Amino acid sequence: MQRSDEFTPQTLPSSNPANEDHTQKESDDSVRVYDRLKFCASKNTDRIYIYDKDGLPLHCNFIPLDIRLQNWEELPPEFNHSENRRQVVRFVREWSSLTAMRQRLVRKSGRAFHSPILLLEELTQSQRRHSSTSRYLSKQDVAQTSIAVAQKEGGALRIINKDNVALKGRSTSKPTDHTNSESESSVCIQTNTSAGYLQAVDSAGIPLCLSCQKPSGEHSGWAGGFCSPACMEDFQLRSNQGYMRARVLETEQGVCQHCGLNAHQLYVQVRDAPHTHRKEMLDNTWLAQLPLKQLNEMIQSPMEGQFWQVDHINPVYRGGGQCSLDNLQTLCTVCHRMRTAQQAKDRSQMKRGQAASKLASDITRFFVKK
Repeated sequence: MQRSDEFTPQTLPSSNPANEDHTQKESDDSVRVYDRLKFCASKNTDRIYIYDKDGLPLHCNFIPLDIRLQNWEELPPEFNHSENRRQVVRFVREWSSLTAMRQRLVRKSGRAFHSPILLLEELTQSQRRHSSTSRYLSKQDVAQTSIAVAQKEGGALRIINKDNVALKGRSTSKPTDHTNSESESSVCIQTNTSAGYLQAVDSAGIPLCLSCQKPSGEHSGWAGGFCSPACMEDFQLRSNQGYMRARVLETEQGVCQHCGLNAHQLYVQVRDAPHTHRKEMLDNTWLAQLPLKQLNEMIQSPMEGQFWQVDHINPVYRGGGQCSLDNLQTLCTVCHRMRTAQQAKDRSQMKRGQAASKLASDITRFFVKK
């Protein structure tokens, strides 16, 4: 006779992994398996849309944070299949590894892709890549390039800015007097510094792009300085600090990418607070460790640049200057000071290493002339 407190095999819940695997396989076999899913990031929300390998929409989407929290409710039943889930999880892992700035570049492209990392590489390679140890593109740099292009094309030069455009003069491809040519170039550069950017115009009268020197579609106004909106964006990022800060703020909202402090929000709060409350507000934040003189300046006359900085991920001294958005990040003033100090040490070590290498390779001092 069986005891009442014993369980029969039929009433005992199965916890055998083999049985669970078998059940999962049966479930997997009953739904469609997608080969190489594609994804497209919404330009205006956090949602990611799913496409098949041919780029056809599957009419479903998700938020990466939901997947990280194991919330699959918004996706259709076929994403209960282990292979389909694996592809989504892989995407979320790669997507989460990108900075907010790089995620924005992918969103802005509007393209469907297998891997956000591979797409980002493609996007950044298609942009003009500048390895420069100068922080910004100066008007003198632009003038020198424009003069050289105008001489090569046998065209003219004009000064362009956001307010007006004026014809500067004629430049020949073969100047008769090299000395005079250098003098004329110098005058052009000096004039350009105060009036605007010196732009080359080819022999047919078509203005050439300030960024890539290709023919411009527009012939007048600020748009006439560029062959495309992408080149205009690239040029303004590399030459205008205010524009660069505005674009970084638009993307990262003034949130420090190292410590997570919303530095821009703190700036607004301190700026709008009564003078007597500002010290207490700063004392309760990460910025309280700044030097006393700097804190007093933030209390007396708060300015945005005192709270957060735009930092080059690849430092300027390593060729990261005049860069696109993917090499920029927001840092609060404390984190920026710490990173700058560390970079100063790295730069000093690099210089010592270069000096030692040069000294070791110079063996001519051991040679004796006979």
